[in-house]
Amino acid sequence: MRIIFALLLLLAVMVGFKHAYGEEITNVDTAIVFVVDCSRTMDAKERNLTRSAHARAVQSPQVLEAIAQGYFKRIAVSYVEFSDSATVRIPWMVVDTPESAALFARQLLGEPCIINQQRTNIAAGLEVAYLLLSRFLTYEADRLVIDVVGDGSDNHGTGLAEVRKFLIDYGAVINGIPMPASSGEATRLFHYYCGDRREGIEGFVAGGLGYYCETLESIEQMELQLRRKIVLEIG
Repeated sequence: MRIIFALLLLLAVMVGFKHAYGEEITNVDTAIVFVVDCSRTMDAKERNLTRSAHARAVQSPQVLEAIAQGYFKRIAVSYVEFSDSATVRIPWMVVDTPESAALFARQLLGEPCIINQQRTNIAAGLEVAYLLLSRFLTYEADRLVIDVVGDGSDNHGTGLAEVRKFLIDYGAVINGIPMPASSGEATRLFHYYCGDRREGIEGFVAGGLGYYCETLESIEQMELQLRRKIVLEIG
């Protein structure tokens, strides 16, 4: 089953990695895989706000300006959701204009978020991100980035440490925005995702050269934090 899934995923990437107008692309400045929690701990409001925040952030003037200042003046983005397992909602799309950013947003907001699973399997999301990035390496990208947004620790499956290390060794940077369900959870979830750089302690999720990690203060602030993070990833 895992092999069949991988083949289907690679086919989706091969079909999906085109410019909005059908032009074949061989070089981008940054490739970003958005890996987002979509388990039952995320209620319908949180899931919808998370998607709309990603859609608005990619379309923001700040992100589009950062893209325009790059060498190739384009990035590639994809969107993965995880619960017990992980699903590619949006395969690779090139964003280089307001029109292509709007196309990404329309496709993302048009995808249903169907949740029938209760667990949080971050490892599955990272495994799918690796498949997307490894297939993407047929093309040239200066930076490989994975952005993980979630409201809990991994509680299903195995292999999180292994796939995280493999991705970092592969050259990817894993950034994190933990979403604590309550203020009492903020410190614990931040340390789980991000560790403590001052103490030299690694987290379980974020990692890689110059990784970015910031706790989400409120879900209404997600667009702002995503926008800031994406600009840093492109620059």
